[in-house]
Amino acid sequence: MPNGLSALGRWHAPGSSTGWLLCETDAPVSLAEHMSEWVHLLNVEVTLVIGDEETAEVATRARAS
Repeated sequence: MPNGLSALGRWHAPGSSTGWLLCETDAPVSLAEHMSEWVHLLNVEVTLVIGDEETAEVATRARAS
């Protein structure tokens, strides 16, 4: 993994080519660097996820505006 990117876990769907890699980073460029190492072999899709606390903060700000 590039500096600034931590792998938190990997999961695979047996009998398929589907899998998931959960990463944590404050540096999106590190994620892009890691993906660039694999895109010639895999179809890669990135989904941003945030925790409950961050989601609550965003919802609170949205309701206030």
